[in-house]
Amino acid sequence: MMEEGPQSGPRRPAAAGKGERLKQVVVERIRSGAYPVGARLPGVRAAAEEFGVHANTVSRVYGELAEDGILRTAHGSGTYVVSVPGDTFGDRALSTLTAALADLAEQARHLGLTRESWEQLVARSAETAFKGDAPAIWMVECSRKDVQELSQSLTRLLDREVGPLLVEEVPAALDASNGDDVFLTTPFHYDEVAAVLGDRRMLLSVNVVPTPETLVSFAGLKPGAEVSVIASNQPTLDRMVRMVRTFARVTPVAAVLVDDEGAERTVRDASVLVDSQSIHDRVMAWGPPGQTITVRYQIEPTSIAYVGAVLRLRDAENEPASISGAAG
Repeated sequence: MMEEGPQSGPRRPAAAGKGERLKQVVVERIRSGAYPVGARLPGVRAAAEEFGVHANTVSRVYGELAEDGILRTAHGSGTYVVSVPGDTFGDRALSTLTAALADLAEQARHLGLTRESWEQLVARSAETAFKGDAPAIWMVECSRKDVQELSQSLTRLLDREVGPLLVEEVPAALDASNGDDVFLTTPFHYDEVAAVLGDRRMLLSVNVVPTPETLVSFAGLKPGAEVSVIASNQPTLDRMVRMVRTFARVTPVAAVLVDDEGAERTVRDASVLVDSQSIHDRVMAWGPPGQTITVRYQIEPTSIAYVGAVLRLRDAENEPASISGAAG
């Protein structure tokens, strides 16, 4: 049996290619503001699932970006953005891409492709990769954890890249975006986001509902359970109180905002505490003695169908212009 060796032509491991692509995506999200300085990146497992790579690949990429001073990993807490990549990093990424293209060209030559065939292959690949320069799609929410989960879910369900944005990050994203970008948000924040965007960008409303795990936790509460609710703002608090009344079939004995003077005492006295992801770590530091139910959300299926249909219609409207432009 003939052993494979250097004579079989240059070959780059597939994992290395996926790692480089993942690194480029993370860097671009940091530069675009999708991952602003101070933001916590998706966990290794979540990122591996989102990008279809092995968890070890994500760990390696996060580690390399940490060595470059772009990320910082705090054990037990997560990985955070600490700086925006500058021109030096861009030059290094370009050098890596140039080397990869040189390797691919060499492989093509070993396979017997002519230079003309290789150039045609590159042109077709470029046309596929840059076709239409599809607009960026952003999911907007007030909680970092919620918006990361929702944007990852939308990315899978729509088969389109959807980036996470906090409500307060919308103005900066608007300045950096092009006119075709699409913004998604929940009915809870629609008016707030619409006031920032005006008529300059498309804004679509997507309904969210409690996850099955959240509803099961509510259903499991005993009749007459003493439930306390804590939230980050009044609209969220009102919504969570209604949720407890509807799904747990009890009226909360206390409902406070996390910044209220008596919030910590309420948490320490709670038999059953209902909180949200955005304040969960802070609340847990106060040591709630009983059961804690952290409300999580998922996109309602009808909203997925609605957003998908709108985006397909938008693509269809833009297609004739693309074809005529190519023909010209």
